[in-house]
Parts: sequence; C-alpha cells; structure tokens
Amino acid sequence: MSRKPRGSVEKSDTLARIEEKVDSISSRMDKRTGELEDKIDGISSVLSGKIEGLSTRFDFADMKVADLSSNVSLIGLRIKDLETKYDELKETVVFFRDDMFSHFDTIYKKLDFHKDEYHAITFGMRRIDDEHKIIDHRTILDRLNKLESRN
Repeated sequence: MSRKPRGSVEKSDTLARIEEKVDSISSRMDKRTGELEDKIDGISSVLSGKIEGLSTRFDFADMKVADLSSNVSLIGLRIKDLETKYDELKETVVFFRDDMFSHFDTIYKKLDFHKDEYHAITFGMRRIDDEHKIIDHRTILDRLNKLESRN
C-alpha cells in the first residue's frame, strides 16, 4: 500500500469537511428556497384574488359609467325640451309685451287728448271767473230785473 503523506490526508479531510459544509448550506438553501417559493405562491394566490376583486369592481364601475352615460343622455333630451319650451314662452312673452305696449300707447294718446280737453275747460272756467269778477252782483240783479220786466 502506498502511504499517503500526512499533508495529503489533512487536505482530504479538509475537503471532505468543506463538501459537508457546502452540502449543508445547499440543503439549507434548498429548504429556504422552498419556503420562499411557498410564500411567493401564497402571495400570488392572494394577488390573484385581489385582481379578481378589482376586476369585479371595474366591471361594476363600467356599469355605473354606462348608467351615468344614459342619464346624461336623458338630461340632454330634457334640456332640449326645456329650451324648446323656453323659446315658445319667450315668443309668447314678446307677443304679450308688444300687445301691452300698443295698449299703453293707445292709453297715452287718450290721456293726451283728455289733457288738452282739461286745459281747454280750465281756460274756459278761468275766463268765466274773470268775467264774473268784472260783473258785480248789482249788475247781475239789474239784468235780472230787466229780463223780468220784459216778460
């Protein structure tokens, strides 16, 4: 048998111990990798559930947006109806206003006529008052007596 030098045995032992350590580290790494893969799978399944929940919520949001869109369309139609009614009402008010103004114009013309009549009457009354002041009571009595004597 050949005898190995003592330094060579020590190197073999050191290599064997290093291999054992590497195997130990490798098995721990494999175990740790398995644990991490399990955690990742758990996180992945949780995220899948969350994504499905979000998908449901987005579907619900899409339905709400569609409802809002139809409501906005209905509001647009109602606004058009209101605009039509407003235009009709505006035409009616314009007609009524023009008719009312024409009546006011007629009333003002009549008032002007009556104002002229009023001034003519007041002028006549002043003239009569002025004449009355000129004629005193005695003159009136004398005239009445003359009229009575004629009869």
